[in-house]
Amino acid sequence: MKKIKIKETAVSLLIAAVWFAIGWVANGRLQKSDTALFEQVQMGLTEHDVNEMPSSREMTYGAIRGMVAEINDPHAAFLEPEMAARFQQDFNGLTGVTGFLPELVNGEWIVTVVLPGDPADLAGLMVGDVIISVDGVSFTPTLSALEASLLLRGPANKPAEVIVRRGDETLTLTPVRKPRPLVSEGNMLTDEIAYVAQYTFTANTPNLLRSELVDLLAQNPKAIIWDIRSNGGGSMDAAQEILSFFIEDGLLFLVEMKGGEQRPFNATGDTVTTDIPVVVLVSERTYSSAEAAAISMYENKRGILIGSSTYGKGTVQETVTLLDDSMLQYTVAHWLSPSGIWVEKEGFTPDNVVVDDPNTETDELLDAAVDYIETKLIEE
Repeated sequence: MKKIKIKETAVSLLIAAVWFAIGWVANGRLQKSDTALFEQVQMGLTEHDVNEMPSSREMTYGAIRGMVAEINDPHAAFLEPEMAARFQQDFNGLTGVTGFLPELVNGEWIVTVVLPGDPADLAGLMVGDVIISVDGVSFTPTLSALEASLLLRGPANKPAEVIVRRGDETLTLTPVRKPRPLVSEGNMLTDEIAYVAQYTFTANTPNLLRSELVDLLAQNPKAIIWDIRSNGGGSMDAAQEILSFFIEDGLLFLVEMKGGEQRPFNATGDTVTTDIPVVVLVSERTYSSAEAAAISMYENKRGILIGSSTYGKGTVQETVTLLDDSMLQYTVAHWLSPSGIWVEKEGFTPDNVVVDDPNTETDELLDAAVDYIETKLIEE
């Protein structure tokens, strides 16, 4: 027993001496900076830990994820190059969608929304299912919300393998991702009411929406329904450009940067229609810049809102491509309505609250919008 203790003591002293030497070298070279501390740990683990070491790049990625987790920003995320490529494809509108949304609850990814008639619904996915994996990638608690959403998307018309737990059962479902339109084809619901839906705010959507609006206006509608119920938001610049189609001048929304500096986003003057009444459809799936657009239409007295409370995301993110084509996303600002409303975690409730019933084939919100227009706008 005494020999064993002597050996243990000797080994401990040796390890301490090695770490002291590493610290001496690192501190001397990098002057006790945080970078030196990181390098000291990396060097010690790589050279002396008996376990198989990940690559230097993998250790760097781990450190980056640690920093992202430490800043208490729910929208911050680090994307490795492969996931970053997915992000770029998705931003450009080149991916298909499955039609369901999960949320991280007590360490598990729980399905909270399944859109009626969409691929996930047709494949049998249900609210309350626990996502185990998608296309072989495990849905762990360390997965960011951004990564989770990107994994749900992929090539249009190709199946996603979704493994879920439902009670005591483990099920494999294969929803076929459907193409994701940026803007729907506009149509006349009646001789007097035009309709167009928009699903995102990207660099491409203003031109697409403008084209649909111009075609609809040629048919002389007396009112327009602008449906942004399932709009995941996107670019605030795109929101400014699109709002300017309807609002001739004035403040559209504010963006408040770090330190309190406020940047106003005003109407650009590039109008399409400023006199025809607009009804805006919103729901809990109206998100971020889509919320900014809806509230701006309301506060500028340019649109009537019908639907349920919006999601409640009042922040603006920036996504930066890093040296190895990985990406870093983080929050750079809050956005505020013209009157100063911040919707974060609260959402915005329209004056005309109508809740869609997923158990019926009827589109209650659309019917309510048509009824409102026919009884309160056109007759007036």
